[in-house]
Formats: sequence, C-alpha cells, structure tokens
Amino acid sequence: YLKLLQRLRGAQASLAEQESALSELRQLRARDETRMAAMQGHADALTEASQAKDGLQAQLRECASDLQDKVRTLERMEIALSSQAEAVADLHKELDQARRALEEAKARSGGLFTELESCRAAMGAERAASALLRSNLEEQMRWIESLETSSRLQRRKISELWGQLQAQQRLEGVAAG
Repeated sequence: YLKLLQRLRGAQASLAEQESALSELRQLRARDETRMAAMQGHADALTEASQAKDGLQAQLRECASDLQDKVRTLERMEIALSSQAEAVADLHKELDQARRALEEAKARSGGLFTELESCRAAMGAERAASALLRSNLEEQMRWIESLETSSRLQRRKISELWGQLQAQQRLEGVAAG
C-alpha cells in the first residue's frame, strides 16, 4: 500500500507538475495566440500596405510614363520654339531691310515729288508758251488766209490786166497793120 501511496504521491506530484506545466503551456499558448493575432494583424496590415504599395508603384509607373511623355513633348516644343525664334529673328531682319528700303523709297519719293513740282511749273510755263504760240499761229493763219485771198484777187486782176494787155496789143497790131 505504501508503494502505491508513494506512487500515487509521485503521480500526484507529477500530475501537479504536469498541471503546472500545462498551465504554463496554456499561458504560453494564450500569449502565442495573442502574438499570432497581433502578427496576423501585422500581416494583414502588411498585405494591405503591400497592395497599397503595389498600387502606388503602378501609379508611380504611370506618372513616370506621363512625365516621360511630357518631357518628350517639352523637348519637341523647345525645338519648335527654337525654330520659331529663328524665324522671328529672320522676320526682324527682313523687317529692318524693308524699313531701310522704305526710308530710301521715301527719300527718292521726296526727290521725285520735288522734280514733279518743277515739271508741273515747267509744264505750266510751256502751256502758257503753247497758248501764245497757238494764238500767234491763229493770227498768222488769218494773215495767210488774208494773203491768199489778196493773192487770188491780185492774180485775177493780173489775169484781167494780161488779157486786156493782149487784147490791146492785138488791137494795136490790127490798127498798125
């Protein structure tokens, strides 16, 4: 019986130790479950963060692609702007040349205007001289017409007188004869 009692005490002590160990294991398990729940929460948070990170990385890639497109567009615009700036510079040169040509034309125009005015004055003087010549010509034409008329009258008279002279000579020749 004693052996059995000793064994029972040993088994009780062992059971007490095992219950104590089991209690510790339950406490450890409870702590582990708490840790596991916390770790699962962290894992879920990490998963969400990873998904968010993946989403952000995708957005970053899209932004980078958009940025590269914008950089290419800006480079094309800079090239176009550069060529436009060159074209504007060329236009400014042409404008300056045109202004100089205009100034030269204005100077020539002023000289031509002065020459035109002197030509107008000379033309006025020539018109006056022409009017005087026309008046003189008309006077001379009247005088010539008058002379022609006088000349015709005198020719008639001369013809009459010649006829009379011939008639008289014939009469004298008949009378002398």
